[in-house]
Amino acid sequence: MRAGAAAQTLGSSRKATLPSSQTADGCKSCRLRTQFERAVERAGVATWAKPFQNLRASRETELAVGHPQHAVTE
Repeated sequence: MRAGAAAQTLGSSRKATLPSSQTADGCKSCRLRTQFERAVERAGVATWAKPFQNLRASRETELAVGHPQHAVTE
């Protein structure tokens, strides 16, 4: 299937196929949590609850040290 074939007419009976690395909603890497947990396990580091929320909170704390609070929390 050529690159532009995914945008077919509505009446077409053929299904458009997406590359294996891309899903219908355009996400190229939708299993971030799974991949992150595998990387943490391979590194031999203990896992923690809600990793993405905790990483975001940690980064906000780091930014608050050198930037105005209103700029950090926007």
